[in-house]
Amino acid sequence: MHVDVKTNAVEIAAELQHRIDRRLRFALARSGDRISRGVVYLSDLNGPKGGIDKSVRVLTRIDGVGLVVAMVVDSDWTLAVDRAAHRIGHNVARSLIRQRQRMPGVNRSSNAAPLPRGQVNRSFVDGVAAGARGIQSPAASAAPVASARAARFAGGRVL
Repeated sequence: MHVDVKTNAVEIAAELQHRIDRRLRFALARSGDRISRGVVYLSDLNGPKGGIDKSVRVLTRIDGVGLVVAMVVDSDWTLAVDRAAHRIGHNVARSLIRQRQRMPGVNRSSNAAPLPRGQVNRSFVDGVAAGARGIQSPAASAAPVASARAARFAGGRVL
């Protein structure tokens, strides 16, 4: 992952540059293969007056998800960088979880009516039970299933 640091007339020390690079790589290590680049914007909101005005904004683009942003304002550069790195790591993880839950290709808005309580989708149960027993044909396991509970236990095995 490549990390770009951009500032608005703020000079940053090499130590802070190294800290930014190290913290972002650590925070995004779990999803680093999906993130090719991170951009960090540093700005001092009210100049040399001091106070809680050090702004750190981190932007990352995730393949298949889009742009993920984290922004922190603090009184110290190192604290702001640490908090922003933690926040971007959390936001990226949450975005990837949401993307996995969406599961492209699955239509969740189907108009199919749910089965009444206690009834089982026979084609699904027969196919799963046959696969668990090593039977090639789903027709070989045509024994009637009394309830949904019995469908979960095919041949004494939990499916």
